[in-house]
Amino acid sequence: MNKQDIVRGYFRAEQTGDVEPIIAACADDVIVREVRRSPARGKTDASAILTDFLKIARRREFDLHTIAQEENVVYAWWLGDVEFRNRAVIYVSGITRFLFGDDGLIREIDIGHVTG
Repeated sequence: MNKQDIVRGYFRAEQTGDVEPIIAACADDVIVREVRRSPARGKTDASAILTDFLKIARRREFDLHTIAQEENVVYAWWLGDVEFRNRAVIYVSGITRFLFGDDGLIREIDIGHVTG
């Protein structure tokens, strides 16, 4: 599977609430940075960050607009529609950066987003 397909799979997994395919695509020492939290280091912490988001959001829809790749770095520009457990809905846009190792596994995920 090429890197852009892995990134597309990441957003499909986020939307369906299935964290396992995301974690399976990551290196054991993956680092996940998300604007609201301290960096997560390793698969266990990365899984916790992603699972936490799934717990607070009852519905997630992502529209992946653009994927750009340069060697082992892939950027994804996306728009999202998130409904929380209290039924509040927010619209969010962001850019997520994926750094891949030479082995094809994700080494870093940087999630940047704004609501509006």
